[in-house]
Amino acid sequence: MTAKQHGLKKYIVRLSDDERAQLNALIGKGKHSAQKLLRARMAVTMDSGPLVLTNIGPPPGATGFTHLTG
Repeated sequence: MTAKQHGLKKYIVRLSDDERAQLNALIGKGKHSAQKLLRARMAVTMDSGPLVLTNIGPPPGATGFTHLTG
């Protein structure tokens, strides 16, 4: 299934070195709203490459477990 079939949108994020440095500085200070920090972390993470969802099997007693790798 494609991302569109799951109702997900696909965005490609490419940051310049200056943009990445600014976001990392913002994240490192931690003096901003949680929403702003979360968006900064997401942008830096998406710029580093695609995240891949893999099923690594459920831990004991759990019904399922999804692990993010990237």
